[in-house]
Amino acid sequence: MDRQNLESMSLDELNYTVLVDNPTSVLVVDDEDVIRLVFESMFEQSPYQAGFAASGEEALDMFDRGQYCLLIVDKNLPGISGLDVIRHAHEHDPETESIVMTGYASYESAVEALQLGAFDYLEKPFADLDLVKQKIDRAMDKQRLAHES
Repeated sequence: MDRQNLESMSLDELNYTVLVDNPTSVLVVDDEDVIRLVFESMFEQSPYQAGFAASGEEALDMFDRGQYCLLIVDKNLPGISGLDVIRHAHEHDPETESIVMTGYASYESAVEALQLGAFDYLEKPFADLDLVKQKIDRAMDKQRLAHES
């Protein structure tokens, strides 16, 4: 796309183009403001573009309007659950990676998330943000390799 085409685009068209053409977009879904703020701060210094949703319904709308390589989703959302968001994403784009977060970790919920195709599982509150960043980087590396092949 040349500069003249970019300059003639509306902000909505440009935003859509960036999301579709950017294989590094992440959608963070959590109903807790503080968790979204932690990720917002984390992504300010990263090569990834991030979108944020406070509910499963909002996440589905954003996912259907854009293209995200990675979903980081709270398992226990009011209304549409985080696992339903992941299920929807994988049905519409099987290459989408996902990481499940929960404040109520259990062996059963971890197995359920991984059976749905989640790349990893995080317990909240996060004890080590560097570990969270590493998991995100590994998921994005897997996504990039899938895109290249």
